[in-house]
Amino acid sequence: MSLFLHGNNATILDALSHIDSLKTKLVAIKTENDTSLAKFFESYDDKNEHHYKGVQIVQNDRNPEKFAKMRRQFLQSLSDNFEQRFPAADFLQAVSCLNSQMWPQDPLKRALFGDRSVAQLSKYFGIPSSEAAVNVVDYGVFKQTGGTVVGKSLKHLLHCLDVLPVSSADCERGFSQMNLYHTSGRHKLLVHSVIC
Repeated sequence: MSLFLHGNNATILDALSHIDSLKTKLVAIKTENDTSLAKFFESYDDKNEHHYKGVQIVQNDRNPEKFAKMRRQFLQSLSDNFEQRFPAADFLQAVSCLNSQMWPQDPLKRALFGDRSVAQLSKYFGIPSSEAAVNVVDYGVFKQTGGTVVGKSLKHLLHCLDVLPVSSADCERGFSQMNLYHTSGRHKLLVHSVIC
């Protein structure tokens, strides 16, 4: 998830699907072993080795139950922390209607899907109600064409969403670039430092 959020092509439109995917994985690994944990248990079950990545594994009779309990607690706290990092769930849910992967397969359900969310997004961005109504109409055409035809009004809304950062990574990159230029020799406006 971190790699996605810090990537250059991370968008608000794709964020909710990545967040939902990670939530599902966290719930799944509460009870099922993922690849790394499966390898750990396989290396322990091998009676000759009792090593995992060079570390000796010692187990007593209480460890399996204690480990399972700690694992559930850890993953629950990880899940809770993850929920706190994305408090604008209603906003992300509204944005998800513009992602064609989130649309219902049934054409009748798709016809009614997302109109309220587009109106809500228009309100978030302070778009007047007359233009918001045009956004809803444009969104209907957008859905009918499978996302290929984007009306002028809806395009404006999409541009508003494109400028929203998914994470602080873009800002951090900007400060890193500024620090490369703003050095002790360049931050003074003297004739000999400006000429350099």
